[in-house]
Amino acid sequence: MGTAVIGPTLKKLSLNPPSIKGGTTKPVGTITLSAAAPAGGTTVTLASSNSAVASPDVSFVTVSQGATTGTFTITTTAVAANTDVTIQSTLGSDNKTATLTVTP
Repeated sequence: MGTAVIGPTLKKLSLNPPSIKGGTTKPVGTITLSAAAPAGGTTVTLASSNSAVASPDVSFVTVSQGATTGTFTITTTAVAANTDVTIQSTLGSDNKTATLTVTP
């Protein structure tokens, strides 16, 4: 009987900065895994709760073999009022979210 190999899980999703004026500099998202990615890397899917206001520039990030982090940028648009957008990362059944506040 074989032993199941369990890969890394999502440890954290962070956004820098967590608040930004819409349509300006792109914030950077960082995904942190619980352990180093195995051979072939680990693919993490990205999504936005309001893609019309803020959306990751890619639909997934591959964390390279041996690494524990991966980064991506987020495109925002101008808004009339402060708008909170949830960015979600998914690895298997594991999900982590972070809130980006887009300001006028």
